[in-house]
Amino acid sequence: MPVVLEFEEPSLFIVRASGAVTFEDSRQVLVEILSNPKLGAGAAILIDNKDVTSTPSVGEIAVITSLSREIFTRGVAKLAILADSEPVHGIANLFASFASTMGSDVRVFRDLQGARRWLFPEPP
Repeated sequence: MPVVLEFEEPSLFIVRASGAVTFEDSRQVLVEILSNPKLGAGAAILIDNKDVTSTPSVGEIAVITSLSREIFTRGVAKLAILADSEPVHGIANLFASFASTMGSDVRVFRDLQGARRWLFPEPP
């Protein structure tokens, strides 16, 4: 399966994607997150796309963004996307742009440490 959902305490959903990711793969992981009892205020999501070779189309990304609205409504504060290839980085930025129109906080990163620091900043 090209998309796998993991959970890291206390509140991080990790989506690990690889290979050719389809619209249905993306929709299914959203359903899994929404059905998880740990989804709530302050939760965060890290999508690790570093092994992805192809993504849903631009039109499908628009639909996925619309479907993701519910995870933000239910408490996800931030969503970080790790993407190292140019095509995947571009489509991840498109998702982030679409999500920002809904008031969602989505950022795209090329390195895991930067993504984690943004999701959970160190207290001063």
